[in-house]
Amino acid sequence: MMFCSQCGSPVGEGKKFCAKCGAPQIVSETQARPEQSYAPAAQPDYRPATSQTPPVPMSTQPPVAQSPTMPTYAAPAYADQPAQSAYTPPGYTNQPAEPAHGTLPVYTSQSSQPAYSPPGNADQPIEPTYTPAGYSSYPAQPAYPESPGYQAPDSGPAQTEPPKKKGVSKLVKIGVPIVAVLAVAVVAYFLLFVMSSPMATAKKALTGLGTETVERFNSTPLKVFGMLSDTMKDGVLTIDVKFEDTWYDEEVDVNVKLSTNAEEKESSLEADISVYGNSFDIAAYVNKERVAVGSKAFDANYYGIRYSTFRKDIRSFGGLVGLDDQTMDTLADLVELIDDLMNKEKTENAGSEAYTNLITEFVQNLEPTSGNADIYSGGENVRCKKIEFVVTDKQIVKLLNDLYKLVENDESIRSGLEDVYDNPFFSNVGIRVSYDDVLKEMRSAFDEFEDNFEGGIICSLYIGSKDRLLRLEVAIDQNKEDDESHITGSFDFGASAQDRWVFEVSITDKWEDESHAKLVWDYRERGSGIENALTFSTDDDDDSITLKSVWSQENGRFTLSFTDEYGDTSELTGVLKTEDKGFRLTLDNPYPDYSDEILTIVISASPGANIKQIDYINIDKWGRDLLDKLEEFMYNLS
Repeated sequence: MMFCSQCGSPVGEGKKFCAKCGAPQIVSETQARPEQSYAPAAQPDYRPATSQTPPVPMSTQPPVAQSPTMPTYAAPAYADQPAQSAYTPPGYTNQPAEPAHGTLPVYTSQSSQPAYSPPGNADQPIEPTYTPAGYSSYPAQPAYPESPGYQAPDSGPAQTEPPKKKGVSKLVKIGVPIVAVLAVAVVAYFLLFVMSSPMATAKKALTGLGTETVERFNSTPLKVFGMLSDTMKDGVLTIDVKFEDTWYDEEVDVNVKLSTNAEEKESSLEADISVYGNSFDIAAYVNKERVAVGSKAFDANYYGIRYSTFRKDIRSFGGLVGLDDQTMDTLADLVELIDDLMNKEKTENAGSEAYTNLITEFVQNLEPTSGNADIYSGGENVRCKKIEFVVTDKQIVKLLNDLYKLVENDESIRSGLEDVYDNPFFSNVGIRVSYDDVLKEMRSAFDEFEDNFEGGIICSLYIGSKDRLLRLEVAIDQNKEDDESHITGSFDFGASAQDRWVFEVSITDKWEDESHAKLVWDYRERGSGIENALTFSTDDDDDSITLKSVWSQENGRFTLSFTDEYGDTSELTGVLKTEDKGFRLTLDNPYPDYSDEILTIVISASPGANIKQIDYINIDKWGRDLLDKLEEFMYNLS
């Protein structure tokens, strides 16, 4: 809304004359633009002490008529601006200048429009800006670019810009992307050309097959053989055998305890034996320096020998018992052989490592081919990956020659074998073996193979999903004209680890005569146990044997059965419980039809051996007293 500058009456938007007094109206650019949409900040009350209506902007409120006798209000001047004369509208005397809110900007006339002067006041100066009492100047106001003609008050010195962040060096900008690209390339190469290469896939498939085979074997009572091997390295094996014949009132009781620590190369044996009321005991101790035997019959003393001094020590006792020099030398050679076997660990390790490196290098030099194939496995057609290795006769001959050179020239292997095979004990007992003889026999066998074998070996692996080996085929061709033969082997591992495994081998000679053998391994869950059945057959279907086992790992109950080619079946039953690396095997009475005969066998094994060191009497101190005790001991046994 606009108001007439002459009479103060409301004037419509855009009207050029006042409808009440007819005075011309000038529409300024400031008045024509839309009202600003900002809210003024709260300011203190600027009204003078007299009761007066608060001032309003001239552009939006009509002048307020005041009494002619009202005192003139003298507005203080800005401290940083020159004083300006007060404006008095026509018809008003001593009218104070209209104060302006500190939150509204002061607009100056635009250069495009003439300055407005009310009628009859052509020389009237422009109305000064109002500054309330007690204020030297208005606070700084923000600038509004969209408001033409607005001049923001000085807000003081310009602020300095914050310091710029230090830029990243060009080396880092270029190096980081290059390193990232190289890393991605290396990973991609590894995944595409190493992990997915035929050799890597074949290795993974064969490793998985090995794991499945161990799991199947461990689901049978035959698992104890693997655990027994661990016990012989570091553990205690106990065997209790008891036989009772209630009809004749006879009893045999045998208790044997074997403790072994392979790392320290020491073992101990304790045996208590009772036969029909007669009992005796025996104990033995062996390490890499000595061996000793003791018994309660010997007053609980241990009598032993030391390997390093035996050849000298045996002379006194040998002469006492009437041994001739040749016998004593033979015994001394035997003790030296035992000493060599007990202390040849470094030779074994060196030979094993060299052999492993040779085989690894041979396999890595093979160049497998790969493709896709369809096979029948697990009762259905399966699409799988086929990886084929071809080994020629020349490659096999080279491997054998490299093996021969390794054995011949490796001093660690040579010295270790010479210590064993060149020992005089073999010649003293009629066995003439030397290291050179072993090399000669090896060379002869390799030369014969090279002269008589022409052909090669083809090994094909059929690999299904998750890199599981489904089938392995091996074909060996002998192409010599006078000795042509073919051997083929097919090993089908089914579509899963629980399927039937079928192994078939066929041999065809130059006369086209064929021999065939087949091994079937069935594996399935049966109640709370697992059933394994191995059936071996040849060309004649009636000529087959079957070994079957059913073992419940829940209660340990098992059954081993053997069926021969005539259909006769034998069974062995018992309870086998395993825990950690130990086990306890209890066999049932094998004579259930004879109630008066009871045989009980209990075998247990546990890891960790605690072998006590013993004191012993060396052979050079045995004397006549020991001979008397031995004679008494043998008499009691008889």
